[in-house]
Amino acid sequence: ANHPRDDNGLKHDREFCIESDGNVLTQRNYPNLALVQPKLEGDLLTVAAPGFGHCAGDYGPWFSRVLGGIPCELVRRPHSHDSAPFSVVTRSALHELSCEAGLALSPLRFRPNFVVQSLDDLVHAGIISCTSMAVPN
Repeated sequence: ANHPRDDNGLKHDREFCIESDGNVLTQRNYPNLALVQPKLEGDLLTVAAPGFGHCAGDYGPWFSRVLGGIPCELVRRPHSHDSAPFSVVTRSALHELSCEAGLALSPLRFRPNFVVQSLDDLVHAGIISCTSMAVPN
């Protein structure tokens, strides 16, 4: 709840991406990216994933191993949010989607900044001021 924010939402959120031949690689197509746990301390980015150890520099070869040998590089693109400053998943929406899909979906699949019971939780935390939000397509 105390993560630093700036004018674009959570500070450093979605600032980094993995590219191969100029194309952004996402966990939609490369699910192993969901295993990566980034940690940013000052200017030092460390990434780790189960079975791949950790890396604090020369990220391309490390991510290439995580992605099964695809040549790639880590690129920093400040303020390149998908479509909104915050990404929220409510447990009720997740439950409905899981029922529709016929399997239990993890909220991590949607890369949310917040997983909440209801939007009221974010109002009470002082993160948003109302429970009416635009939903991107």
